[in-house]
Amino acid sequence: MKSFYDQLRNRSKKRFALLVDPDKYDDQALDRLIFHINQHPPDLILVGGSLLFKPIDITVTALKLGTHPPVFVFPGNVIQLSDQADGILFLSLISGRNPEFLIGNHVLAAPHLNRSGIEIIPTGYMFIENGKSTSVEYMSNTRPIPAGKPEIAVAHALTAEYFGMKYVYLEDDDVVPPILSYDYFPLFPMDIYRGDEGVLFCLEFSVSNNSDGKNIMSNSILIYLNTIRGIWSTKLHVMICIIKIINLFICKKKTTHYPFLLW
Repeated sequence: MKSFYDQLRNRSKKRFALLVDPDKYDDQALDRLIFHINQHPPDLILVGGSLLFKPIDITVTALKLGTHPPVFVFPGNVIQLSDQADGILFLSLISGRNPEFLIGNHVLAAPHLNRSGIEIIPTGYMFIENGKSTSVEYMSNTRPIPAGKPEIAVAHALTAEYFGMKYVYLEDDDVVPPILSYDYFPLFPMDIYRGDEGVLFCLEFSVSNNSDGKNIMSNSILIYLNTIRGIWSTKLHVMICIIKIINLFICKKKTTHYPFLLW
């Protein structure tokens, strides 16, 4: 059976992931979430958050039992590990300079992950400045990459590739207008995100963002939707429909140059 990373290396189509914060869902809300996921299944479910009060295993197990997409941990810290998951994005906060979030927590987690047997995908996490203080910034005690300096993000993405990381995850955390706009990506060397050996770009899209999807990058291969309980289900359906349209366009044109969408 192909790993999820191997599936992503088929760059002829975009993939869609749903990011679930366990603390936002009690049992009843989690049941509703599972219902909506089964109605409009994403390609991947991510579970995690900057700070959790609820054990991550509870949400991971419920999603594994109730849905069909692979479930990966999106860890906010070293205690967010689960043997029940299909895999984990092994996040290194490369935009910051806190050694604990660059390698320290990873060393502590490595023996457990080695025993677990789950799929591990090394991922460079870059947080882009958005003009407000965020939980990621506060909990990690790091500063984000300046929004007006995309060349710094380019240098970090190249570093992630040279380190052998397989994903680069970009986040601007629900800023309006979006920092990760269409102008941000042309500065990235083409072989980073289009070459066979280049890293795969991932982009977070928050459901509460009212920016008409302008931060859905044409060159991201995996798009994340950050769920907010009670208002996300319609946009989940719309988002999946949009990605299906992109994939139809890609198949028709037989090209890896993805169209930029405004919706």
